[in-house]
Amino acid sequence: MSATLDVISQGRLNLGIGAGWRQEEYDAYGMFFPKTRERIKQLEESLRILKTMWTEDEPTFRGKYFSIEKAVCNPKPIQEPHPPLWVGIMTGRKVMPRLAATLADAVNFTHNPPPACKEKISLIEQHLKTIERPTEHFTKSWQGYVTLAETQSELQQNITTMAKSRGMSKDELLLEEKTKGAIIGTSEECAQKLEEYVDVGINYFILIFQMPDQVEALKLFSREVLPAISKAA
Repeated sequence: MSATLDVISQGRLNLGIGAGWRQEEYDAYGMFFPKTRERIKQLEESLRILKTMWTEDEPTFRGKYFSIEKAVCNPKPIQEPHPPLWVGIMTGRKVMPRLAATLADAVNFTHNPPPACKEKISLIEQHLKTIERPTEHFTKSWQGYVTLAETQSELQQNITTMAKSRGMSKDELLLEEKTKGAIIGTSEECAQKLEEYVDVGINYFILIFQMPDQVEALKLFSREVLPAISKAA
């Protein structure tokens, strides 16, 4: 499916994959929810199978959890050597940065404050250097919540509205700024807080806007915040 999508999109696929973390999703599909270490090993085998099927004529792989024998994957993806592989990292597992550096092309940190991102990026870059992969082509992405407004009064209104819509108090929503690195503030404050991520090595953002009006949020962000983040994508 991924190879087909890369072909019909004319080489625009970025494939993101993680080790799984939410047991409810496993339960919903009648799947056993393994321990963290086992899920990470399953992810490693999945990444190796993807790369093998994308690049080899008769892809074969035998792992502990997954195996293929001359699996058919035609036509191959357009992108060379293959579509970029993104690995998601939510927590501080040291094995995940090593896995990302070895088998992926990008990493996405979900709900990680800047210090946590900095620590993981340092680990990834150490691994990249060890295996002699260039660090400058490796994408480091951050994904998280953004609540912004042009004025402080509008910001407080947005915070109140979004907290209520998520079934939480204002204090609980504001706490996410410390625990999850959420971006909360006026346009100027948001730009400054996003720059903190740029300064620790983040060069790509995937933002979840916590705003009553998503369209207006995007307009405000593109007009006043994005131009100030010159070093990031």
